[in-house]
Amino acid sequence: MTQLGDALIFYPLVIIFLFYAPKFWQALLTSSIITLIVSAVLKRFFAVPRPAAMFDNESFTIMGKTLIGHTSLPSGHSMTALIVITILLYAFMPKKIIYKTAWILLFFIVGFFIVFSRVGVGAHYPFDVIIGSAIGYLAAIIGIKVNNNVAWLEWIKNKRVYPFFMVILLIWAFLIVKKIVALNLPIFYLSLLSLVITFFIIANAYVKRN
Repeated sequence: MTQLGDALIFYPLVIIFLFYAPKFWQALLTSSIITLIVSAVLKRFFAVPRPAAMFDNESFTIMGKTLIGHTSLPSGHSMTALIVITILLYAFMPKKIIYKTAWILLFFIVGFFIVFSRVGVGAHYPFDVIIGSAIGYLAAIIGIKVNNNVAWLEWIKNKRVYPFFMVILLIWAFLIVKKIVALNLPIFYLSLLSLVITFFIIANAYVKRN
């Protein structure tokens, strides 16, 4: 669950929307830039030590890499996860109130488990993920609002640029394969599969164009 806070892993799961729903990615990229800036500023300003830098490592659970830097607040993984979840939530919101309620509840539960998994693996304090989630949510709302009436990614639909993105997808897939070699987790395979499927979809579309 905690790996879904990594943009390298989570973004491939929605990569297909880049070509079929550019506005989704407009909001995603805008929100990501906002959080990158906010995260860099706040992490440097607060300089909160990670749990592993403060406490005896034998006194709490640490899963994965032991993080000991002074970059605990806010949680970057939480921001990333909430950006994607919030944009998905609004992009595909059902109209009927009963389905809308179920949809919101589903995303709330998924988001809760992803962000608090950062506490569970010993990488953050609860306050870090709460603040990170709030920033991610607000950044996503700003990204959605900013891109409501603009279409700066519409050129993506031009199939002449497909070879460029095919190269990007191959590089991205290579980076995920490196993660699989280092840490063999099922979520990595899902991300890789999503990239491969998207690659073949756009490759097929490009071949038909020619």
